[in-house]
Amino acid sequence: MSNCTGWHSALILLVASSLAAPTASALELTSTAAGFAGTLTTNCQSDANNLEIEILYNSYLSCQRHGIAEFSFAGTGLSSVSGAIVTLFDAGVGNMEGFSFAVDLYGYAGDGQVTSSDFTVGSYFRTATWSRYGDPQGQFAFDVTDFVNAQLALGTEIIGVNLRAPLETTNCCTTTFLFFDGALGDHPPTLSLEPVPLPAGAWLFGSALGLMGWCRRRPGRPVLAG
Repeated sequence: MSNCTGWHSALILLVASSLAAPTASALELTSTAAGFAGTLTTNCQSDANNLEIEILYNSYLSCQRHGIAEFSFAGTGLSSVSGAIVTLFDAGVGNMEGFSFAVDLYGYAGDGQVTSSDFTVGSYFRTATWSRYGDPQGQFAFDVTDFVNAQLALGTEIIGVNLRAPLETTNCCTTTFLFFDGALGDHPPTLSLEPVPLPAGAWLFGSALGLMGWCRRRPGRPVLAG
């Protein structure tokens, strides 16, 4: 009997076990550049720092501050993800913006720092909603999967998210704000990623098929038709 028969059985068992192997572990990146950039007016000090993320609009004082959070993919080896969630953590002062607050998200290729120029950077990609009761206490989590995949496809190494209050388009009598820890706070923002790796047994499965075909066509063994 051909030794290939034994190879067939062994390879099938090996492939089956490898295809059942767990996928790559999730990654969690911590932001090293997260704070806010603001406008400079008589009643509103312009600032760009890593201490606190502020998403603020005060029409009375003509004051606006945009939250900034950047994350680096350096060394991750990622080309795509099945999930990407940014989580901001309460800075301890308490968010007082009623029961919920919509936040417009603008994405951009970052530079690893928070500067005043970040105030206007980014292209709108979605609106997320912070909820006092819908989110875990002191947290604001929002999905950025599509944005992250688009940036990975472009080879972007550092991504940034600019968070703005949609009510900035209101001309009068509105005040909205949310506060979270920046990169230098006690709980800096995180980006949780679910990788999409090549299945562990894919290459082995191809090798098994190749060897099985070789066994069927060895010299001295007739090739089966059709």
